[in-house]
Amino acid sequence: MNELILEGVVRSISEPKTFETKDGQNHVERELLVETEEMYPQTCAVRTVDAVAMQTYVPGMRVRCHLQLRAAQAKQSGKWFNDIKAWRVEML
Repeated sequence: MNELILEGVVRSISEPKTFETKDGQNHVERELLVETEEMYPQTCAVRTVDAVAMQTYVPGMRVRCHLQLRAAQAKQSGKWFNDIKAWRVEML
């Protein structure tokens, strides 16, 4: 898959959320709302596991997010869900 990059302005950053993974590790993540800077701006929700580094980011900052797309199927309903994760976020 080609590298997916999203550039835009941070509109909001969620508080860190901590949960336990299947293997018993603690996992911390945040959600960013990033608005693109094009003729018809789009706002995208992106999850990141880099919660410590995200403490330096604030709404209004321009960022570049390197994305990873994932999909999973719910066991009971069979419905599919997409997940967008930023494995790296850079200030512009």
